[in-house]
Amino acid sequence: MSIGYWEYAGTRYQNKFRAIEASRGNINDISFTLFENSPSFTEFNWSIEPQTSLNELMKQRALQLRDTYKYIKLFYSGGHDSHTVLNTFLKNNIHIDEIIVYRFAANNKFESTLGDYEILDYTLPYLKSIQNTLLSNTKITVYDYGYEYYDKYLSEKWFYTKNNFTVRHNYIPKIRGKNFCNIFCSNDPELVYENGRWYADFWDSNIEELVGFSNIEMFYTTPNLPELHCKQCHIQKQLMINNNLFNFTRTDRKRITRDLLRDNPPVILKPELTKQNHGMFDLPKENLTFKQTFTEGFKDRYKNLVANYKINGVPVCRQLIGYNCYKFDIGV
Repeated sequence: MSIGYWEYAGTRYQNKFRAIEASRGNINDISFTLFENSPSFTEFNWSIEPQTSLNELMKQRALQLRDTYKYIKLFYSGGHDSHTVLNTFLKNNIHIDEIIVYRFAANNKFESTLGDYEILDYTLPYLKSIQNTLLSNTKITVYDYGYEYYDKYLSEKWFYTKNNFTVRHNYIPKIRGKNFCNIFCSNDPELVYENGRWYADFWDSNIEELVGFSNIEMFYTTPNLPELHCKQCHIQKQLMINNNLFNFTRTDRKRITRDLLRDNPPVILKPELTKQNHGMFDLPKENLTFKQTFTEGFKDRYKNLVANYKINGVPVCRQLIGYNCYKFDIGV
C-alpha cells in the first residue's frame, strides 16, 4: 500500500503529473491524502507534548519496525536525518538487514562528483569501518544512477515516473514478498506561526518522491507512533518561543532541527556547498549533480522538458504546486 495519493474529481493518482493532467487546468482542486484511514494520526491530540523522551520514542520506533517486518532496508545518505536513525538502531542493538546508499552521476563518474560529497567522503568509508563490528550481519548495497538511467528517463516519460523536477530521483527496486519495508528518514517537523498559535504543517512536496512505491516506512512520521513527530514539533516550538523566533525561514527550521533533534555526522561541508547561489536548483546537491555530471546533451534535454513540455497546453513548470494535507494545532 502506498503512503499517500493525489485526488481529483473522485479519482486517485499515485503520480502527481497524472493528477495535473486529469484536472485540465483546475490544479487548485487537486488534493493530497497522507496515511489514508489513520485516525491514530489525524485524531491525535497534537497540542499536548508527549512526556516520553525523544530518544525513547526513536527507540520505540526502531523496535516497532523490527518487530513488524522480517526484512528492513534503511536508505542512508550519511546526513543528519539518516545518521540519527542509524545510530538509533546501533545503540539499541536493533538489527538492520540492509543499508542502501545511492549515488548520482549522469557521466558515470561516481567517484568524483561533488554532489555526493557525503557518500564519497563519509558515508561509504564510515559504513566500511563498522561493517565487521556493528554491521557484521548487515548487507550494504550501493545504487548507482548513471548514464543509462538518465538516457532512459530524460523524455516525456520523466513526468510519469516522477512527481517533481529533481534530477536526483529515488528509485526503489522491488523484492519478493510483502514482509519487508524500505525505511526513509523523513519527515522533519514543519512549523508555522499564525495568529498567536503554532501549527504543524504536512505537505505533499516533502514526500512526493516516495508516493507510488510500496512498503515505504517514514521513520520520523507515522500513524503507528504519532508521538514521535509530535515530540519533535514541541521541542522545536519551545526553542523558537524561547528565542523569540516568530518570523522564521525554512532554513531556520532546518538548522534548529539539526541542532536539537538530530545527531551530527562528522561531515565537513566543502566550500562549493556553502555558496548561496546554487544555480537553477534550490538544493546544492541538485545543482552540482546537474552541473558536474550531465553531458551537454542531457542538460539540453532536461531544460527543454522543464521549459517546453506541456500538460493540457500549459507548460508543466507553471502547474507544479504543493498541496497541504494536514495542519495540526500544537498550541500557543
